[in-house]
Amino acid sequence: MLSIPKKYFFLLIALIVSFFSLTSVVNAEITSTITDEECQRDLETGREHLEECIDVWNKLSSQKAEAITTLKTELSRFDASVALATAQIYTTVAEIEKIEEEVGALSTKIGYLDVSLDQLSQILVKRIAETYKKGKIDSFAPFFQELF
Repeated sequence: MLSIPKKYFFLLIALIVSFFSLTSVVNAEITSTITDEECQRDLETGREHLEECIDVWNKLSSQKAEAITTLKTELSRFDASVALATAQIYTTVAEIEKIEEEVGALSTKIGYLDVSLDQLSQILVKRIAETYKKGKIDSFAPFFQELF
């Protein structure tokens, strides 16, 4: 199975989380006049802006939920990409194994053909020697000898 180095995977996750956290904080600060930190202090001390803080926390909560959904979607997409790459690797491995079998079979056939070629070459050399010893004979005679 294809494995992505864990350090790259965790680095990617950390970058995505940092990006969404940063955009969530920036959006929260832009859209409201009071920040989460101020609400935390108000909650601990005076509780002056509770209505505004409730709005801020509702927005933060929904933004975090969206960030989680987005991360889950990205993880699902990465899982699908890994599964696709793994399937392609298995397909390629199967094709390579099939080709290796075919190469093995062809190597065996080539070996047999090589032996047959050697035998035919020896027969031809013997016939040429016999023809030379007997003198001039019709050029088709050796072929007819084989037939009869």
